[in-house]
Amino acid sequence: CEPSECAFRYLYNPPYKILPTISILVLYVQFECDIITLKRIGLKRTYTVKVFLESGRMDKMKTCAVAGHQPKRFKFKYKENYTGCKRLKKRLKEQFIEVYKKGVHSFVIGSALGVDVWSGEVLLRLREEPEYSDIRLTIVVPFDGHDKDWDAHNKRRMEFLKRHSEVIYASNISDAASFYKRDQYLVSQSDCLIAVFDGDFTVKSSVERIVRGALKKDIPTVFIHPDTAEVFHKNR
Repeated sequence: CEPSECAFRYLYNPPYKILPTISILVLYVQFECDIITLKRIGLKRTYTVKVFLESGRMDKMKTCAVAGHQPKRFKFKYKENYTGCKRLKKRLKEQFIEVYKKGVHSFVIGSALGVDVWSGEVLLRLREEPEYSDIRLTIVVPFDGHDKDWDAHNKRRMEFLKRHSEVIYASNISDAASFYKRDQYLVSQSDCLIAVFDGDFTVKSSVERIVRGALKKDIPTVFIHPDTAEVFHKNR
């Protein structure tokens, strides 16, 4: 549709709910190729949200995607105070710094528990340091409300990440296909990939799909084993 038609459609008949409807104001609509950007302000939170319509480069800046298994696949599970989890977070930080020094200042993550949340938190802490202050973080969410079954603590963590990042919704429909769209978007936007992956392609998962897509496109990939934190480079 034409930009004016799209603006009318998305402003007056939005196909999603970004924030609670109380005290929300649409400040502007900006068209960037095939992505609509809406900035909304609520009582306590301001989000810059992009609704993904079709595939396309997020911007011309070099971008690193980050993906990983959910913690149920790890030896330490969800226990972040365990040495294995602390070691993994440290390794993620080291790899973020390494790719940053190579000119990659934009990072895009999913919105799942575990590696996605941890990576977002590590990147935001890095951004607080003067030498990494231009780090750009984007979170790709499959659909609004994907975290409705999370516990309160992890919901707060995701809300914090959203407040300090750019947010992209892969779909306005709550279904399994939305997760596939999110994964496809991560691959389509990345110039490199950091994957917390155990190398088992027989178990179908989001990270398995993302890794397959990256390898198919010969995207430089850094693998971090979730249990040993060993690092392996592919297509470097």
